[in-house]
Amino acid sequence: MQLALLSAERDGLRTQLTSSEAERERLEKARDRLAARLKLQLSHRFGRHSERGDQAGQDGEAHADGDAVGTSGVGPEKAKRRRGQQPGRPSPRRRSYEHLPTEEVPHDFEVEDRPSCPSCGEAYEPFGEEPHEEIHFEVRIVRRLHHRARYRRRCHCVEAVGVVAHPGPPKPIKKGRLSIGFLARLVYYKFGLGFPLSRIVALLSAEGGQFSPSSLIGALDALGPLISPLAEAIRRHNAVDGHLHVDETSWKVFVLVENKTNHRWWLWVFVGSDSVAFHLKPSRGRDVVIEHLGLTRNEDDRLCLPGGRELLLSSDFYTTYQSLGAEVAGIDNAWCWAHIRRYFLRCGEGHIACKGFASAWVERIRALYSSASSSGRCNDSWIVAVCSRLPVVDPSGHRVDAVTDGIEVRLAVDGEVRALADVAA
Repeated sequence: MQLALLSAERDGLRTQLTSSEAERERLEKARDRLAARLKLQLSHRFGRHSERGDQAGQDGEAHADGDAVGTSGVGPEKAKRRRGQQPGRPSPRRRSYEHLPTEEVPHDFEVEDRPSCPSCGEAYEPFGEEPHEEIHFEVRIVRRLHHRARYRRRCHCVEAVGVVAHPGPPKPIKKGRLSIGFLARLVYYKFGLGFPLSRIVALLSAEGGQFSPSSLIGALDALGPLISPLAEAIRRHNAVDGHLHVDETSWKVFVLVENKTNHRWWLWVFVGSDSVAFHLKPSRGRDVVIEHLGLTRNEDDRLCLPGGRELLLSSDFYTTYQSLGAEVAGIDNAWCWAHIRRYFLRCGEGHIACKGFASAWVERIRALYSSASSSGRCNDSWIVAVCSRLPVVDPSGHRVDAVTDGIEVRLAVDGEVRALADVAA
């Protein structure tokens, strides 16, 4: 009887021990997750925010733009070349400006100042010319006074108009005093060069033109309806491009909108092969992309591109772009490597077990940047890297060879990166 009680007690203790061990394992995992999250939060709040490193190959903080090349099999280290003319290199040829309008300016001595022989006083005779080129920059603000011819009738016919005047030059703004050339220059300064209005006023003032900011604002506002058809045509052309780079950023708009509690709007940009389209919207949702691309629903009630075409969408890892790639037929995502790299850095910072895996991926991404930089096929924000063969090793140790000969390199293991993003968050 006592033996049976002891056996039952032993079994109960074993069950409690098993349950305690499982609970301890669960708590240890929760502790590790919280510790990793705390480490990441402390790093983001108090750590270094720049992604540029002082040396290549230093804990994954190497230059992400290919300025420096590490020693991890990518290429030998080399000192950064000085800017400007290099020693031992021939000087560049002088640039030709013969395409500019040419203005002939003769120069000659006055009659009494013409050269003569200092001994006998005999005057020198003309001996050709010595040309000298000078590039001149001239800005003038002039007041044009147009004199329109007027005619009055000499007959007494009822159908005839009493006085007829020449219509004069065309005016984009009715009763406006600014010429077409002035308005074109104003639009170029404001939107082509990005000058603030105060700087444009100061620039015009330096040339003798005193304009109030309100006058220029009124002119730009009146030009809006004239430019809108062109802007809409550019947007339609941009929307059918086969490869778009998309991004969005916050933009303050100080207007009152119903049911909107703040002034934060979003400026969206769609960069195509030969056009750029902008949208200023109060929302950051995917409805902006759906409206720009003109997405429709097919017979399966799934969003798709018009005409069954396909689109390569280059972007960061924002959830809006993830959902579009997963739910819209014909859209294929190409993630920005600079953003993907951050997930690997966060994973290595927060989890010691993943540090080797994350560092290997950082080195691999650096190889992409280096290859793109050396081939001259990269720009400021988007990497198009052409490599022959890149080895890929997943966390389980299995080796995969990503053959990318002659095609745009994109992250092929979406599931792996999505899981990594969840860990790094």
